[in-house]
Amino acid sequence: MDERDAGFHPSLANLAYRFSQGLAFVDLLKEAENIQEGDIVQAFRRGIDILRQIKAACSQEDPGLAAKIKEAMDRLDRDLIQVNL
Repeated sequence: MDERDAGFHPSLANLAYRFSQGLAFVDLLKEAENIQEGDIVQAFRRGIDILRQIKAACSQEDPGLAAKIKEAMDRLDRDLIQVNL
């Protein structure tokens, strides 16, 4: 799929929140209306990457915020979302 064709799914924010609260990915898929598994994984990984960039940018000036961002990343970076390199 071309990125220009990517649709915005406001429900992804709710799915990310539910997943970050510990909902299993398999159960998350039951709540995902018309969103493919791969699209969820890609969106969450992209979100983690954006959080990583923000954390790097603010880590010197606001270590408290950087710690909160790290916690958010850790809550999302699990299950099928986690990239093991």
